[in-house]
Amino acid sequence: MQRRNDRVKAGTGFGRPVKSSLDVPVIPLLIPASLVTSLIFIFPLLVFLRFSFNHYVPQKVMEAAFTWENYRRFFTNPYYLEILWRTIFTAFFSTLFTLIVSFPVAYYMAHTSAGIRSLMVILLVFPMMIGGVIRSMGWIGLLTERGLLNRIFLDLGLIAEPLKMLYTNQAVIFVATTIEIPMMTITIEATLETIHPDVEAAARNLGADKFNTLWRISIPLAMPGILAGTLLIFVQCMNTYTTSRMIGGPRLPMMAPALYGELTDNINWPFSAAIAMILLILTLGITFAYSHMLEKRYLRAANIAAKEQKHGQP
Repeated sequence: MQRRNDRVKAGTGFGRPVKSSLDVPVIPLLIPASLVTSLIFIFPLLVFLRFSFNHYVPQKVMEAAFTWENYRRFFTNPYYLEILWRTIFTAFFSTLFTLIVSFPVAYYMAHTSAGIRSLMVILLVFPMMIGGVIRSMGWIGLLTERGLLNRIFLDLGLIAEPLKMLYTNQAVIFVATTIEIPMMTITIEATLETIHPDVEAAARNLGADKFNTLWRISIPLAMPGILAGTLLIFVQCMNTYTTSRMIGGPRLPMMAPALYGELTDNINWPFSAAIAMILLILTLGITFAYSHMLEKRYLRAANIAAKEQKHGQP
């Protein structure tokens, strides 16, 4: 505990700002990175945005125009609307389950010894070094009708016939959750580690049990890490291709595989560009609304706590 106190005091914990020993202006240092980002990220998006308003011509791939027909086709076709809602549904529940599983692990890591914490970080980082295709292939071997799980269930007499676990929406959510757990856990643990131990100790000394200490102290203080982790995981799940393609199969398409199919199979660049823009705008809109809602609620709770402390209330 003393080591953790020293680490928190030496770091950025307990609201102490980090001061640089060099008085260097920040804005000029950001100019090169901003230019590179604009060239390799923003400029291609603007090009794709322009493509989305072009007219599709099979012989010429596309013809310069300014029409809303690609967006109209997407929002008036039940097939693509189903893909859109499936993508949002899968990303939402994958993020939710990832948070539920990751927070207890991150909480334990933040309150354990340095040796165990280092070992757990290694165990969490190691799966991230393996490609998504390889991990999805491993889950296919487990979830298929002749896979390991069905064999175990059949040998134990728990089922009479193999279960259909692969190529289902539940399987996509489950596999996406397992893939994103390391990233979520590390993000939340980094925030929990900055919480001073005396804060939780003071709550317990004032009569709060473990649940109330966790719910009213630890979770609100860890909200920046929870917000960052959930936003990061949600964006990745919204744009997932490998997991949805390999685990969900062609019968459960999501936005990224649908975009790729239109671009490579149908060679319909204007419509694929429209799908890309819809996915981008939808992802940014949901993440902005979510972050704004949590930030507003977090600031409200912080203001209430500050007023109570000012008036001397417990």
